Amino acid sequence: MIKFVNISKTYDFEDAVKNVNLKLEEGKIYGLIGRSGAGKTTLLKILSNQIARFDGKIVWKGEDVFENQKLVEEIIYVSDDMDFMSTNGNQTPDKIFNTASKLYKHWDSEFAYYLIKEFDLDIYKGIKSLSKGYRTIVNLILGLASRGEITIFDEPSNGLDANNRYKFYKILMEDIEDNPRTVFISTHIIDEIENVLEEVIIIKEGEIILHEELLEIQEKAWMFTGKAEVLEALNDKNIVYRDKIGSLSVVGIYDKFSPELWSNLKNQGVDVGAISLQNLLIYMTDEEYKNEQSIELPIK
Repeated sequence: MIKFVNISKTYDFEDAVKNVNLKLEEGKIYGLIGRSGAGKTTLLKILSNQIARFDGKIVWKGEDVFENQKLVEEIIYVSDDMDFMSTNGNQTPDKIFNTASKLYKHWDSEFAYYLIKEFDLDIYKGIKSLSKGYRTIVNLILGLASRGEITIFDEPSNGLDANNRYKFYKILMEDIEDNPRTVFISTHIIDEIENVLEEVIIIKEGEIILHEELLEIQEKAWMFTGKAEVLEALNDKNIVYRDKIGSLSVVGIYDKFSPELWSNLKNQGVDVGAISLQNLLIYMTDEEYKNEQSIELPIK
């Protein structure tokens, strides 16, 4: 079990993370999502010991992580802002991976070599000569081949084309089956990770507003379109979205439903569709969507 206990962090008198409490099972893939500046990176950097001063503690295997160096060494953090060029722009991926093989005790050189071939990475080319996408690939290989018990990918697909994004997530899923570990992913491209995640954590203005299993979210997030008087049956539910399309009302709900209510709405001509994780994030982090708007349909 990984426990975040009353985690808070302030920058210049502003709260970046506020009183975060989480209990997370090991061996799962977690998605930490939120708007820009919501506190995602701050929370992940606290977990990975990239930020030393904060309030609260993280407990893993029954111990305060940062009082046990062996636990700290099991946490791998990779992000798109890892800038190898700032120290030595002529450093090559080959040298970086060689250093990693000595630094990370679970480093898998054979797997790293496989990844180098899969992503067609020139490991003898200076980092500053690589494109943004290939610098991202260097980071991803570090995260995958290091095989830390906790592996954190912060914006892992920045700069990658669609083919390499797909390839990364496919390799990640396959490798976790063979080498189980706890993985955290934070990204703005949510649609492509929705079916990768097991649990989702939504953070808003430094506070956790949702932590659910993905399957639970998919069972509770629905959009209903129908006559306003019919949709009044949803008024006691957790409404995350309201809109109007011509004469019809649209209501987005994140809540549990009885089979009777579901059947009754459908029998009265209500159209029902799933809310994607991307859209659920938008609706839950912006109060504007809870206020009814009006969309004029085009005249044919």
